[in-house]
Amino acid sequence: MKPFLRKQVRLFHTYSAFTVGVVLISMAITGSILAFRSQLEPLVYPKLLTVEQTGPRLSYDLLVSKALSAHPSSQLDYIRYFSDPNLPFLVIGIPEYPYRSFNLSTSAHV
Repeated sequence: MKPFLRKQVRLFHTYSAFTVGVVLISMAITGSILAFRSQLEPLVYPKLLTVEQTGPRLSYDLLVSKALSAHPSSQLDYIRYFSDPNLPFLVIGIPEYPYRSFNLSTSAHV
């Protein structure tokens, strides 16, 4: 192999390995954040996940109907339920514009 070609192949190999390495490391970091989401959320959003209980929890059906009546153009994506009664239900919906999501309702307490 000629020295010029060897240098070009080596540079290509170095830069492509660096690029692939950065992509793999970022995938590993974001994947670990998603894997430990339930442990990280109370640390990152302590006020979002703490409510004062003022009555019994709402039923799922009532919670869904209130969320959908507040945002009629949205679709319900999921409800996150916490067993601790001091933590709220999280109702997550998909708006008409499908590339962003928002929190429809953060509290299931009356």
